[in-house]
Amino acid sequence: MSEPREPDDYGFKPPMTARRETPPTWTVGRLVSRATPSMPPRARARHFSSKGSVQRVRPIRSAAGGMRRVMVKVRVVPMTPGAKKALMTHVRYVAREGAGAGGEQGQFFDAREDAVEASGFARRCDGDRHHFRIIVNPEDGRDLPDLKAFTRRFMDQVSTDMGTPLEWVAGEHYDTGRPHLHILLRGKRDDGRDLVLPREYVSHGLRQRSQELATEILGPRQERASSERDVMADRFTRLDQTLIGEVRDGRLTLDSLPEAQRTDALRRLVHLETRGWVAREGPEMWNVPADLRETLQRVGEREAREAAAAKAIWGGRWGGQMERLQPLEIKAGESVVGAYAGVQPIGPYGNGPQALVMETMDGRLVMCGCRRWTAP
Repeated sequence: MSEPREPDDYGFKPPMTARRETPPTWTVGRLVSRATPSMPPRARARHFSSKGSVQRVRPIRSAAGGMRRVMVKVRVVPMTPGAKKALMTHVRYVAREGAGAGGEQGQFFDAREDAVEASGFARRCDGDRHHFRIIVNPEDGRDLPDLKAFTRRFMDQVSTDMGTPLEWVAGEHYDTGRPHLHILLRGKRDDGRDLVLPREYVSHGLRQRSQELATEILGPRQERASSERDVMADRFTRLDQTLIGEVRDGRLTLDSLPEAQRTDALRRLVHLETRGWVAREGPEMWNVPADLRETLQRVGEREAREAAAAKAIWGGRWGGQMERLQPLEIKAGESVVGAYAGVQPIGPYGNGPQALVMETMDGRLVMCGCRRWTAP
């Protein structure tokens, strides 16, 4: 019998929420209060912001101001008599078949290992008062080159903020439209005391930390309409499809297009002209070659392959050497010997073509496309 599916929350619903999973009377507010029973709310806030307790979190900047958007959802789950069985059900859900990057079964990892058994983690939680279930869903999750590295840096920052080493395991989900993470965090500090996440940190701090990290990796978020991306892209776009549909005898005139599209069409044609892919014949007329679609598709595939290769070596010993990347030129029947540098899916899905990067014996950092590669 298949395990019940849990809802996968990956829409953006800030601010975050912390809620009970089972009926017992503990709440986040009471857990915080028990950590500082004699403190009024204002003093408690100062306590959790002090160096002796929780590192101060800088005021949140709006995602609209350049921060990458990340949804973070937290559940505090008390370890009641029936909680162990519920935790194992959740573990099986996270590691379910088809959740992995290439459609394979999901796999847990932790701070050091890429493949761990979460059942051992669940057994260690059995004596805790509670544990945390955290969903981290970056809006640009498909652009992050390494979700495991992202998770480890994120949890390292949480550990620093809490002032204690943390024990956690996490799994990646790629089967819901946008890659996201499920993190299980023990409710114990390294000295054996209960780990309590301050209410303000649950509501804002975790989301801020994840957004800061995503912005550091990917750069500031740019507010751009899809039409703007289509205008300046070096690949085949929906706007190109419209333009090609209006070509007659190899020529395109602006007045053949709907008036609402002419501004973007003019800018697109000027961009294509600067690249040498179309030629202007008059103020509002362009010569459009019959193979424009194939040319743009070929250029787009090359750029996608180069971008995937850059992601493949991000964070490793070759991470700062993207400028060295060059296509691998090899004849049929030839072989190449070198050091494996990384592999990354070229498209948005893990089961498609991949970009393989290696450093050859003569010192070149080369990339090539391949159908499927299993990293050593």
